[in-house]
Amino acid sequence: MGMTSKFSAFQFINNILMIILAALCIVPFLHVLSLSLSSSEAVSANEVTFWPVGLNFSSYMKAFEDTQLISSIWVSIQRTFLSVTLGLLVNSMAAYVLSKGGGRNGIAGYKFFVGFFIVAMLFHGGMIPTYLVVTKIGLYNSVWALVLPTMVNVFFIILIMNFFKALPKELEEAAHMDGAGYWRVYLKVMLPLSMPVLATVGLFTVVAEWNEWF
Repeated sequence: MGMTSKFSAFQFINNILMIILAALCIVPFLHVLSLSLSSSEAVSANEVTFWPVGLNFSSYMKAFEDTQLISSIWVSIQRTFLSVTLGLLVNSMAAYVLSKGGGRNGIAGYKFFVGFFIVAMLFHGGMIPTYLVVTKIGLYNSVWALVLPTMVNVFFIILIMNFFKALPKELEEAAHMDGAGYWRVYLKVMLPLSMPVLATVGLFTVVAEWNEWF
């Protein structure tokens, strides 16, 4: 009873703290939104707090009159969608293969591939080599120039790989005994069980790609 009451008190205090932290994150966005929906006179007079004063949409109307803005938003949407979809697919497949390790049930040259990925994570070709490669393979001035060069992320591969390794091997062995091949095990067993890490990687990718101004 004592432990339950202590846990309940801790949970209550923790919830209050989380609500306060969430409010601290949300309040600035509400203020910016209110400023964007308020009249210029109210903004200049510093009368706007968290509710629009002199409601008008002139700022948004003027912004969306620029066709380049719509085009830029569409490119961001395409880039984010393609990067998340293809990135999760490719990185999870690579992570599944590497999670087998070496030895009899693993892949030949396991240490070489792990070392190769780690070196690729530590060293980057840079802007000019990336531009030359993108131009030479015909991706210039297309959305694929923004997606393909960053599709494979070694950090995400290692993250997903370690998650795969932590899953019970008995599940995979049982699927193999029922006649499932590696593709079916990957699609029907490993991916459904790895939704937490895939959601985390997907969120990281969305934030990174959407905010990638360059």
